[in-house]
Amino acid sequence: MRTPSITRAGLTQHLAGLGVRAGMHVAVHSRLLSFGRVEGGAAAVYEALCEAVGPEGTVVVPTFTFYLESADVYDPATTPSQEVGALPEYVRTQPGVLRTLCPMHSHAVIGADTAVLAGADPERSLGKGSSFDAMHAAGFHLLLLGCTFLEGATFLHQVEASVGVPYRSWLHLPRRVRMPDGSERGMDLRHYGMEKGTRLEKNFVVAERAMAARPGAMTSVALGGRSSHLMTLATLYDVVAGLLAADPLALMTDPGDGG
Repeated sequence: MRTPSITRAGLTQHLAGLGVRAGMHVAVHSRLLSFGRVEGGAAAVYEALCEAVGPEGTVVVPTFTFYLESADVYDPATTPSQEVGALPEYVRTQPGVLRTLCPMHSHAVIGADTAVLAGADPERSLGKGSSFDAMHAAGFHLLLLGCTFLEGATFLHQVEASVGVPYRSWLHLPRRVRMPDGSERGMDLRHYGMEKGTRLEKNFVVAERAMAARPGAMTSVALGGRSSHLMTLATLYDVVAGLLAADPLALMTDPGDGG
């Protein structure tokens, strides 16, 4: 039996059901394949998002580049993103979109609050001064479009960096960036990375369940067999910081413990 396709009208209805509205500033992580066939593909999703938030709102997508090394040059205009799906790759090439200068956790942004991302420190992938910190302070929402927390809630690493966890530490990574004027700049990127040798693995389902259990913390709506989730970054931060305060290993699991 052929899976029905998702129409543009269906996307608009889905976003409205989640609570995406005019004037909202929203960071969008997505897994469009989970919906099946989307008529118009990433372009239709982008258009639906921009229409939903309107000219007073802001749309942000992750354009991460984990694969870059110290000898590589990150060029915001041309460097492809990695492991973030089709939507970010489409958005980063569109007219009027700004891509931030962080050579690991860059974002593509368009809308009224573009300056929030533009003012973030490109040498901070996580933690104070980073794009994640800026969006949190500015009251942004997180939209997980057809994806789970494990697939899209990168912001949980921002919470880890802010409160401190025993399985991560601050790393200084040399990187090179192509600046808007065409020059190259060396950067000392600060990244809150996993400790070498750890066998712990992410267990973000704990955060997803905690958000679902807290009244009013998150709106979830199904489409094409998968659910999308909308929440404020402030609420997500508070819930996850509470989990980590009670148990610093709350977001991790040990695959070797047999549990």
